[in-house]
Amino acid sequence: FQMHVNCTIERWWLNALEGRAYNQPHSHSGYMSAVLYLSKDNNNITFARDNLIHEFKPNLFDLLIFPAQLIHYVLPTENTQRRISYALNLYWRKK
Repeated sequence: FQMHVNCTIERWWLNALEGRAYNQPHSHSGYMSAVLYLSKDNNNITFARDNLIHEFKPNLFDLLIFPAQLIHYVLPTENTQRRISYALNLYWRKK
């Protein structure tokens, strides 16, 4: 059994959070989402599904890939450094 698919990036954006800035709980369109961290001192990203919650503390150049429909968010902290990440949504299309 073989299935040929094309993987495309249809949306990408740069996040730059400062001070107590945060991202509210949300999900994305597409099949998978990814975040590449471009700063050293990042806030935790939290993933939630059903009654399960998992926090992850990303480091510089960490690349997180996760299902696009997975609820995730970044809570505010007292961090005064600018936190920069590059995010994108991946789509799979049958050839």
